[in-house]
Amino acid sequence: MFTFPPTNWEVYPLEEMEHRPPQFPETWKLGLETYLAVRPSDGFEGTFRLALGGCSLINVRFAATDVIPHTSMEAYTLTGQFAPENDLLQVNAMASDWADLQEEVEAGHLNVVGAEGEEARDSFLAAIKTGKLAKAPLAAAIRWMVVVAHGTHNLELQLQSLPCSKKAIKPLLMQDNVATVALARFPILTRAFDGRKCAGPVPVLFSENPDTSLDWLNNDVEHAHAICQSVAARYLCVENISVKEALTYLAIPRVGMGVNTLAREWGTEPATKRARQDGYFTEEYLATNAGSLPVN
Repeated sequence: MFTFPPTNWEVYPLEEMEHRPPQFPETWKLGLETYLAVRPSDGFEGTFRLALGGCSLINVRFAATDVIPHTSMEAYTLTGQFAPENDLLQVNAMASDWADLQEEVEAGHLNVVGAEGEEARDSFLAAIKTGKLAKAPLAAAIRWMVVVAHGTHNLELQLQSLPCSKKAIKPLLMQDNVATVALARFPILTRAFDGRKCAGPVPVLFSENPDTSLDWLNNDVEHAHAICQSVAARYLCVENISVKEALTYLAIPRVGMGVNTLAREWGTEPATKRARQDGYFTEEYLATNAGSLPVN
């Protein structure tokens, strides 16, 4: 963990921000860096990007009824294997775009197995088509999002779903703070502040004039703090609901009840020692939650 302010701010050319791969230990199974664009003389310009990477593939497995609550889906399980891609998440967002579940299966990004473990892609797609012809709500949308794990100050990558097609996702539900069904959770490692004066990931900074920005950061500590916490405030402990609750939620959508637990105001320090442990998962946590965490 890192104290604030860092003793060695590093600012990179702005043109590198879009494609720069994250830099962290090769042993990290799933890691994240937070990229921020800063103006040379007065700080954060409003653009940020979360860059994912890691040495392991992400394996997902969930029942079809977890995303489509219909009896015709009871025999099916969906599986997939994904690389933690650098550009998985949208710019200026904590989440990816929504994807249609049917299209993900058709494209081969997700596999379908039946009750006996047999390949069942065709029958699954046929069941969805039959349901649509009968005007049954056989559709689902999925997305990835970086969130704060419940009850901790640690980060996780969450696979989220809503029981509707991508086309039915209303603008309100394209935001970060939305109630969703959590299908899988994966612990994320990141370089983080120690939580005393500043919390959340240590940002990687980019500027049109790196030298000028570096001088400014070293001479205006309070403003530099505000830059770091501006994105820390976007990390949410999100609202997760059941798939049946999601059907009601879609009928009357609202902003989710996600809350931020990381951002610190300038001049304040946490009252407890636990709050100064932001950032890294403990060795005990990782030993017991090394893969996809069970969803309660």
